Amino acid sequence: MNINVITFLFVIFGSISAGFATGAIAHYLGNESLAGISSPQENPTTQYIDRKNNDPDQEFSLINEQELLKEINDIKQRHKNSRR
Repeated sequence: MNINVITFLFVIFGSISAGFATGAIAHYLGNESLAGISSPQENPTTQYIDRKNNDPDQEFSLINEQELLKEINDIKQRHKNSRR
């Protein structure tokens, strides 16, 4: 065999091996980092959906933007004054 073919095969095999090794290490570290994490037993948004379905008389209402902005500005002023 030609030395160039052997070198080429060696480089390809080394690259594939390095890719598999990196993937295995990443998989192991990912599993270790998520070892204590678990998903919730139920969907937390169902309480909002159930509450909405239980009150059929509740209608959609718009929020007055001016009142909301005034309230936000008041809160910002209180926080600004409390820092002094």
